[in-house]
Amino acid sequence: MKEMKETKNIEEIKLILLGESGVGKTSIIKRYLYDEFSEFYNPNISMNYVEKDIVLNKKTIRLNIWDTIGQEKYRSVSKLFLKETQIVVLVYSINDLKSFKALNYWNDLYKNQMGKNNVLGVAGNKADLFLEQQVTEAEGKQYAEDNNGIFAIISAKDDKIGIDEFILKLVNKYLEEKKNIDIDEFEVIEDREKGIILSNQKLKDLGYNEDGCCGGKAKKRRKRYEEILKNDNGYIESIFLGASGVGKTSLIKNIIGKKFDEKENHTEETTKYETKYTNGNMQLVLNIYDINNEDKRNKKNETIIKKCQIFFLVYDLNDMRTFNEVKFWLQVIENSREEEIDKKKNIIFVIIENKNDLNNKNQLNINDNDNDNDNDSETGPNIGENLANEINGIFYSTSAKNDKNFKDIIGIAIEKYISFP
Repeated sequence: MKEMKETKNIEEIKLILLGESGVGKTSIIKRYLYDEFSEFYNPNISMNYVEKDIVLNKKTIRLNIWDTIGQEKYRSVSKLFLKETQIVVLVYSINDLKSFKALNYWNDLYKNQMGKNNVLGVAGNKADLFLEQQVTEAEGKQYAEDNNGIFAIISAKDDKIGIDEFILKLVNKYLEEKKNIDIDEFEVIEDREKGIILSNQKLKDLGYNEDGCCGGKAKKRRKRYEEILKNDNGYIESIFLGASGVGKTSLIKNIIGKKFDEKENHTEETTKYETKYTNGNMQLVLNIYDINNEDKRNKKNETIIKKCQIFFLVYDLNDMRTFNEVKFWLQVIENSREEEIDKKKNIIFVIIENKNDLNNKNQLNINDNDNDNDNDSETGPNIGENLANEINGIFYSTSAKNDKNFKDIIGIAIEKYISFP
């Protein structure tokens, strides 16, 4: 457990420097990382991306620092380059009025590509050339204030302390804003004491042949677990998707140990739940998102779906319409993984047939010869199981009202994710 706590304390932040060619972006990075400066810099031998770890309040922050290295000369900075950036630093030279006026271009570029929720810094570089100054400190400061940014006059040539303090202010502002967003955006319900405990024997009893208890498979599984601790801070992201009224929230409440409520309220706002997962000496935390199904095009929902590793797709076995909704969500997930890197990401699908306590009303598993319902041409025995097989997923029939073992299928999904090569 000690290892998990230490790994969870690492948070990665992407920082990118934008500005005209020659304003000193690479020199700023080199001064910040290596405390060195060169008058004769060749952009062709530099790197796009470097890392630096800093410690704030006993938490390690890993800065991923990106430099455009020549792309800015041709205004060819790509969308992929700007993707998932948290801190943007606009750089100009105090002795170059043209570079200052160009900040509007770079400011618009990052806002158009990344939105307006990034932390912004504005840096007037080359303070050592004050005798050649074309942009006053007041002008630079006013520009930063107009754009809700943090301002600094720095010199990559001889001012490491100033650069260190500037970047530290940006990181602190990001962490503070992120904390406020997390509180405002989600109602977080923690009930980890009533988490999921799944033994290897129970896995076998449920038909999931976990034979990673010995030999090379055990090593691979352990390695995969350690990767999750390192890369994802010990968290697995999951989401419940399906039509309104199929019982998603009731199923989630089942997972975290809450009693079934016949009058469960319709989900109005995105809610995040957390529960602990334990299997032997492996301990992880499962984040579970419950979204408002009626707002399918919500940008926040799209972001959540894109980062999830396990998808629980729920339908009501008494309502064919809800099964078609599962197919819709499968397409949404596929569309969210357009980038090649996302398509290679291992994800788990779990098809959940809910409300089997009402199977006397079953519309989906009826005989194909029954012509009372025009929609039944696509149905037949185990329609959900057939879909799960098609997408290499897991199928489970349940009742949020009566199923005391529902956590087992959640544990199996987590184990399948952990066991990916």
